[in-house]
Amino acid sequence: MFRHNFGLQDGMLIRISPEDQPYVERVRDILLAEPCRGVSTEPHQLLSHMYIGSQNNAENLRLLRRLGITHVLNCAGFKGQRKQPERSPYDGLNIDYYEFKAEDYDTYDIVRHFHEAFTFLDRVYRKGGVALVHCAMGINRSAATCVGYIMHHRSWPLLKVVQLIKDKRRVVLSNKGFQLQLVRYARSVGMLDKLGDKPTTRRRESRPREPPAARFCRELPPSNYHRERQSHSSKPILEAFNSTHYRQLRANRERLEADGRRSPHRRSSVDYKDLREDGTLDLLGICIREQLARRQRPSSVDRFNQNYRIY
Repeated sequence: MFRHNFGLQDGMLIRISPEDQPYVERVRDILLAEPCRGVSTEPHQLLSHMYIGSQNNAENLRLLRRLGITHVLNCAGFKGQRKQPERSPYDGLNIDYYEFKAEDYDTYDIVRHFHEAFTFLDRVYRKGGVALVHCAMGINRSAATCVGYIMHHRSWPLLKVVQLIKDKRRVVLSNKGFQLQLVRYARSVGMLDKLGDKPTTRRRESRPREPPAARFCRELPPSNYHRERQSHSSKPILEAFNSTHYRQLRANRERLEADGRRSPHRRSSVDYKDLREDGTLDLLGICIREQLARRQRPSSVDRFNQNYRIY
């Protein structure tokens, strides 16, 4: 298995050399920068004569006609041991088709297919056509092929090409073995960038997603009922909500009771118009917070989100 400090070369597992290590890390910094979630479902144009996409894109004939696709390169391969399929899936559609069988795992040598892929794409360029390069999802095999071809065709350095395809596809080149092979291929053809200061890209922090209602309630001023149950993150809010606010709320409650209405502790008795006029509508969060606490059920936040539509 591929490990973070190993890579494939001549079918053997070897340790990443010190000269390759900074480039591999820089490639991964680019690929892990935000946005890095959500696999794209649409093809993206990388060059004037080349798109990258998925198997679903290649099967969408209406999409191919709209993009003006004249050639299709399938990097996901074909079943069986034959060199080429006996019949193109695009027979009668005026689309030239070529495929090679590549696997998507860390120790697979993807560079071995570069020559045949580049020959096909150079022919597309000379004919003035447009090619769709695809694999199963348009993430690893086709992306590695496209990165290698852009370095070959445009003489662009590796990190510039990786940044280009990252900006287009968001989630791409997750195969760490392919990342290392692209660094070594770029070194062999003289397409490695000069490393300067490390770009200020931030990797995605893995944190649990918080429901919108929970985030809203967490930012509300806490009530007396909740003072002892506040988390450490809520202390600044508790300090900001001082005794003056409580006196204001108590005065409004007394006025409402004098007018014959019950205390706004109960949501069904609240007159929102009066509360808005009195400037206490922002204090209603206290009542909502207490109501959620009384439910004492895990689904209370979800029900609150559904009932009050807070997004």
